[in-house]
Amino acid sequence: MVHGASVRSRSDGKSAWERWFGMRRKKRWILLLVLLIGAGAVWLELDTILLWYYTRNLKQANKEDASKWATRLASLEEKAIPEVLDCLKDSSHQICSNARCTVCCLIKRWGAEDPRSVECLRRLIKCFPHLSEQGRCAVLESVLEWTRQHSPRSSALCCALTELIAELPHYREEPLLHLAGELALRVAGVPSTKAELLPALRELALLGLSSSQEKTRLVYLKLATLPRLKLRKDLVPLLKDSSPLIRRRALREVAFPNKTEPEIILTDNLIRWLHDPDFEVRQICERALLRRGLTRRQVHLARQITDS
Repeated sequence: MVHGASVRSRSDGKSAWERWFGMRRKKRWILLLVLLIGAGAVWLELDTILLWYYTRNLKQANKEDASKWATRLASLEEKAIPEVLDCLKDSSHQICSNARCTVCCLIKRWGAEDPRSVECLRRLIKCFPHLSEQGRCAVLESVLEWTRQHSPRSSALCCALTELIAELPHYREEPLLHLAGELALRVAGVPSTKAELLPALRELALLGLSSSQEKTRLVYLKLATLPRLKLRKDLVPLLKDSSPLIRRRALREVAFPNKTEPEIILTDNLIRWLHDPDFEVRQICERALLRRGLTRRQVHLARQITDS
């Protein structure tokens, strides 16, 4: 009895070991299968994980670290653009600056003439009204940087630029107004600029001429002198500007008649600038009067008569 029981125990023990070993083997296969599925899922979602990680660090990056995280986010190429747009909706100047850095990395990675670069800029322009003030400035800086080096040949980009210029007169705050003037000056100076864009450029120029910032008024003064806009007569109020530099440039534009436009300011009215506080303004006025046929003696007498 005891011997028989012992044999059964050994037999049962061996059978139990086999069952246990078999169960361990199944578990190992199941575990391996789970790991393979998990690894596959991670691989499929790797870009999503990296997108989240890079964007998170880009938003938290300071000026020194921004380039590193912008480069890494740009390595994900087109997938990075929605994240960049999201960053540009933030009111933080640093976050928007980091987003602009990413745009620069994308364009550098693809090349300025690459259709993907053009599409990236087009999407930035399309989203312009929905961005923060800092984000709008970053977009204008990005577009301006691109247009300084390349003329907008793509029809899609030309249409987007037209929409952007038409949108800009709604924004009067600095430094957005200054950047808008720089971009408008660049676009208006391109011979291929469409005639439909000229009314928006004129409206923007008149708005910029009344800016409180001297550097902004100077940009729009240059814009307003472009023959296509026909705004020379609107420069006359600038002859009373507080800035001598602006008075000089405005006087050069309105005091000397040209072939395409009649005399903008009458000689009798021009004489008063012989008494301008700025020496250069007085010199420009005198040259203009001489160009109009007055002698030096007549100019001298006009200065004495109008002296008050």
